[in-house]
Amino acid sequence: MDNYWKPASFDVCPKPDGSSGANDNCGVHNNSGVLNKWFFLITDGDMGTNFFGTPYNVAGIHFGKSDSIAYLTELNLTPNAGYKTVRNVSVNAAITLYCDVAEAKNVRDAWLADGVDTAVFNMTYTLGFLTNSF
Repeated sequence: MDNYWKPASFDVCPKPDGSSGANDNCGVHNNSGVLNKWFFLITDGDMGTNFFGTPYNVAGIHFGKSDSIAYLTELNLTPNAGYKTVRNVSVNAAITLYCDVAEAKNVRDAWLADGVDTAVFNMTYTLGFLTNSF
């Protein structure tokens, strides 16, 4: 599990890969939720190994494309959508917006890095999050 949660303090904020230099604003990208990490990955890219031990390499398509994909994805989700639905809708959003295999591949690769992929995650039992249930 240490691939997902990185220790951070306000005194010394480590870079996501543990090296010195620029920081990750106290783990804002590594320690945030699945969708936040996915958006970071499609925007800036990254390479490594996910929680399941699956290697990934996400190229990153930069802000301008990534925010459009995320926005179109959100417009097409139902309130109780699970990760499988969000993954499929986001891939379709990339294809719809850019008609390019590269953007769709980037979106798929980011989901793989997050551990939300049919090859590494049993998406049949993904929990849906109910809205207004608190």
